[in-house]
Amino acid sequence: MKVFQTKMFQMILKKKMMKKIKKRQKDLAKERKRVKKKKKGYEERVDGSDISGEGDNPTPSKSESLSDDHPKFTQLQTEGINKYSRGIGSLLGSILGQTKLGTDLLRAGISLPAWLYEPLSLLQRQTEMLEYSHLLDKAAECKDPIDRMAYIAAFAVSGFSASQRYHNAFNPILGETFEFIDEKRGFRYISEQVSHHPPISATHAEKDKLWVFYQNASPTTSFLGNALSIDTQGKTHVYFPQTKEHYFYTNPKARVHNLIFGKMWVEHHGEVSVTNLKNGDTCTVEFKKCGFFSNSVEYKVEGFIKNSEGDICVELTGRWDQYLEGTWLVDTKDSEKGKTEELWRIFDNNFFNNKLHLSKFAASLIELDEEVKAILPPTDSRLRLDILQLVSGEPDIATKNKKMMEERQRQDKKKREQDDVEWVPSFFHRIPDEDGGHMWVYCGDYWEQREKKIKTLKSGEDVSDLLNGGNAKGTSGDFKSYEV
Repeated sequence: MKVFQTKMFQMILKKKMMKKIKKRQKDLAKERKRVKKKKKGYEERVDGSDISGEGDNPTPSKSESLSDDHPKFTQLQTEGINKYSRGIGSLLGSILGQTKLGTDLLRAGISLPAWLYEPLSLLQRQTEMLEYSHLLDKAAECKDPIDRMAYIAAFAVSGFSASQRYHNAFNPILGETFEFIDEKRGFRYISEQVSHHPPISATHAEKDKLWVFYQNASPTTSFLGNALSIDTQGKTHVYFPQTKEHYFYTNPKARVHNLIFGKMWVEHHGEVSVTNLKNGDTCTVEFKKCGFFSNSVEYKVEGFIKNSEGDICVELTGRWDQYLEGTWLVDTKDSEKGKTEELWRIFDNNFFNNKLHLSKFAASLIELDEEVKAILPPTDSRLRLDILQLVSGEPDIATKNKKMMEERQRQDKKKREQDDVEWVPSFFHRIPDEDGGHMWVYCGDYWEQREKKIKTLKSGEDVSDLLNGGNAKGTSGDFKSYEV
């Protein structure tokens, strides 16, 4: 009976979407004709309307398209992004014939067209958790661990404020890396795809001697017909060297609603549970789940901070897309009982007005200048062929390159199995974790190689043995090894 209902549901979906798909094909044909008329740049405005009924978005001016945080980077080519953003509703035609209800799209080996993605790898998207890293700075300055916990809770919630985007991020290729140095915020970040099956991304960020942030994510998805359930299975650690306090927390789950019919929206639901591993203080922040018949997101979050004796010290309220505030129920070294403080609020004018709705911080993760390009290893996400083509407004070429990279990754895996060789990441190694499992942590040498490479480039000497791809050199994760 269950199989029959599933088949009937798929038949109904196909029938209802055929008209929309045909209409979309006509629109795309008209769009291609207009694009062919222009051989230089993107001077002509391309209609990026999708089948959800949203109207055109104006192309930002040059001044708006530059990241305020990183003005040295080149302009994000917003016209190219608008050109390839064809409407998520067309997703049906790509996946319906390949999936069953409950399928994990990340692990099913399904190759989707590049225009369904934003020009970011998951390694880059994980970096967005650090957009409000100044909250960790404030946490490091606190004298009392209860107040420090409050800012860590705000930091954990802030990472979801830019997550209301409906395009996927690209699954990282095994051995792919991403570096980011934020000169304004003062931190540096390195990440690596350490496993392909299951997919595991490992990240590490640090700021002077104030704090260390590291995280593992092994996301799974479940296709539910008109919705997509996402579990990042993220494990996050924050360490403060000055106080030797070590915090650990996990992430809530997410669901994308109205994937095919209706107005699409994203919700986060579940708990962020933070533990101070040094003294036993805890914090729980609940992301409220919408009602069964609701058709809009429930942004509300509520929580509390408890000391090691189990006493509630701070109450937390807010919205995960806007702000978090705390009310102190006890006196601490930093705060008086009864105090209410806004711990975090989203930055003003934080998003570009284009189809992808990227934040300025996210846009800075895509941008690339020649100086940085010369330093990066060939495994860096910004050098992915599919991402480069999407930013240039060439979705069909991006899809072609995406499939080529995926096929080569499969061939690499087959060869390792034949040779009985286990994959070894270049910059991370696995250790036991506090929850009884394992954690991939940074083992050094990336920033040392980078510094040496900069000096060697200035002297005009050979740099072929510095940040040359490490164990991924010559594999599918070496993006300079492709012949295109």
